[in-house]
Amino acid sequence: MPDWIAPIGAAAAILLLVGAGVWAGKVVERLRNLKETADADRQAFKETGDADRQALRETADAFLKRADADRQALKETADAFLKRADADRDAFLKRADADRQALKETADTDRNAFLKRADALQKKADADRDAFLKRADADRDHFQKRADADRAAFEKSAAEDRKRFREVVDEIREDIKRIFRRLPPVAVAERSPLGLTDLGQAISKDVEGVAWAIRTAPGLEERIRGMEAFEIQRLCFDHVAEPTSFGDAMTRAIQKCAYERGLKEEQVLRVLAIELRDKLLELAGMAVPA
Repeated sequence: MPDWIAPIGAAAAILLLVGAGVWAGKVVERLRNLKETADADRQAFKETGDADRQALRETADAFLKRADADRQALKETADAFLKRADADRDAFLKRADADRQALKETADTDRNAFLKRADALQKKADADRDAFLKRADADRDHFQKRADADRAAFEKSAAEDRKRFREVVDEIREDIKRIFRRLPPVAVAERSPLGLTDLGQAISKDVEGVAWAIRTAPGLEERIRGMEAFEIQRLCFDHVAEPTSFGDAMTRAIQKCAYERGLKEEQVLRVLAIELRDKLLELAGMAVPA
């Protein structure tokens, strides 16, 4: 290695050491400055915090003083309100007592007046009732007399009407008798089904109609098979209308009966038809009309 390099290296090392020392001094100075700044900021912050705390304390004290003052004012206001409420209540009670007393006096006055009016109305009602009863008695006597007179007149008129009605009924009864006397006697009752009257039964007895029907019915038994009652009755009327249905003796008996009783022969034949119908109904097992 050349000789000149060593001095240069030494010089460079010295320069480096000197530079490092200078830089270290600057660093130390910088750190000292930072510490002083931090101490100053801390002192300023402490002083500012103390001022803020003092201000906050003063603000809290002022708030508490105002709260005490407001509470005291509110208490005084409440006390004043309660005093006014007590005064108003006392005044209201006094007015209520006065109004109640006035109402009581008014009610007593009205009740007395009402009782007086009620007494007057009761007296008037009693007087009206007495007058009404007197008028009712007078009217009842008047109506009783009129009713007695009307009843007497009605009874007299009713008696006359009954007499006239009885005379009219007697005239009608006589007219009916005359009409019935002009009518021919009825041997067969015109009802459903047909039946014999008292005259018809007498005619049947004169001509021995039951015996004739008993003799004749068996000969017609075959013809009535399957017939109904009304058809059997029609057959009987057709049978007695045939001249060949009777012998000479029966024909003479029919003619004699009609002559003696003032009847037509057809009336006697109708009686025989009814007797024959009843016997045929018996043979057919059907109900015979009563």
